[in-house]
Amino acid sequence: MKINDRNIVADTKYKIVYGDANDPKKGIVQTDLYQMLAYAVRFKVNEIVLYYPNTINEQETNDSELSIVDELADDKKVLIRSFQLPIINFDLFDKDYERKKTLELDFNDLKKDLVKGIKKSLNI
Repeated sequence: MKINDRNIVADTKYKIVYGDANDPKKGIVQTDLYQMLAYAVRFKVNEIVLYYPNTINEQETNDSELSIVDELADDKKVLIRSFQLPIINFDLFDKDYERKKTLELDFNDLKKDLVKGIKKSLNI
């Protein structure tokens, strides 16, 4: 996608990203990195955004950023950023939570948070 003057590839992963401060891949699985580099070369972009869902165990997000220099593509530097996006309405787990009239209304605030998170991740 093109955002202002930037070409970006965004990809959604339906798996759990893990957090480890000592991991040089910042919790991104090796196969995902290979796939993102292939996208960068194929589509001639230097910015990749990965989206992962937040989890039931972790309300806080594990966002990260790393750069890779692709020696096979004229030492092109590829920026890979990952973001965990809110897909779980944690209010539903509160024993005092009062459900709204419809399921759609129960998730309306979450939908707004999701859109806000995507816009923030793309700097728009």
